[in-house]
Amino acid sequence: MRIEGLIAATFSTFKKDGSVDLELIPALVEKLIDDGIKGIFICGTNGEGPNLTIEERMQIATAYAKAISKRIVLMVHVGHSSIAESKKLAAHAQQIDEDAISSVSAFYFKPNSAEAMVDCMSEIAAAAPQLPFYYYHIPALTGVDIDVVKFLSLAEQKIPSLAGLKYTATTLHEYQACYKDCFYLFSGGQLTDGKREYLRDAYSFSEKEGWKKINDLPFPVAAAPSPAFSIQKNELIIMGGDSGKDATQAATFKEKHPGFSNKILKYHLQKDEWSIAGHIFTEKKNDFIGHPNHSIWAPVTTTLVVWKDKIVIPGGEVRPGTRTPNVLVATPAPYNPPKADKERLKQ
Repeated sequence: MRIEGLIAATFSTFKKDGSVDLELIPALVEKLIDDGIKGIFICGTNGEGPNLTIEERMQIATAYAKAISKRIVLMVHVGHSSIAESKKLAAHAQQIDEDAISSVSAFYFKPNSAEAMVDCMSEIAAAAPQLPFYYYHIPALTGVDIDVVKFLSLAEQKIPSLAGLKYTATTLHEYQACYKDCFYLFSGGQLTDGKREYLRDAYSFSEKEGWKKINDLPFPVAAAPSPAFSIQKNELIIMGGDSGKDATQAATFKEKHPGFSNKILKYHLQKDEWSIAGHIFTEKKNDFIGHPNHSIWAPVTTTLVVWKDKIVIPGGEVRPGTRTPNVLVATPAPYNPPKADKERLKQ
């Protein structure tokens, strides 16, 4: 099972007395479908699944399945501190024809290794063998922080229905190793004798090869919207970033600061080469000093997501000390670099 698009992890609906309100579910489903959501994940952390009885969780799952009626993907979290109860929830999900199941680790008596986790998850998945199974890794809440790469390697042999992970952790290098066997680290900054130095170096990391130095960037891209993303196979795109060009004058510029780099860089994984792939559209209005949100800037220190084939950059810092509530949305387009950009890469 390959999931595409955004999956909404919904909040469970309750009445004032704390009982489950099933009547609100159809309206919530219709709103999410109208918003373009491609799937719904129920009874997880947002849905307070671990705080509900299994009867309540089954009622919620049945209500969602009826409301969705196979129009979008429905995934149900079946994790429980008791494996036996998890198996009941998994079997019920298959019985009502949901699309996939997911489970966190048991969180009272905890599996203490990847091998033990595979044993636990295989029992749960086996209770619904026709449904794709996703291990839900969220160590901050379960207290279980196993080697997920090792788990996947072992689980492939023991869980026939294993489809992937729901990964909720801050260890991005492990996440990347699970996803594509490689994690990339580009640019940044460091203090040298009390002065900030902007870096152009870049590295890749894989479980097999460890850290490896790759070709330097043509210029720094510190704090660029992250993560980098792919439009085509074997390439990564970096949108803007702080090149450090105006760093020494930031205190002088203050509100007149021109903003950060709008250049878009492309890294070719196989060739280990950089090129300029375009520019972020910017538009500075006459009142940009006093009203920066009236203008369009290339932001830094923010996230980047790809949604419906568009690039979305929400908020961010548009000049030192100034953040914006504006959201940039862009559609990738072919780019023919002018001579100036080609010359810049040779420097």
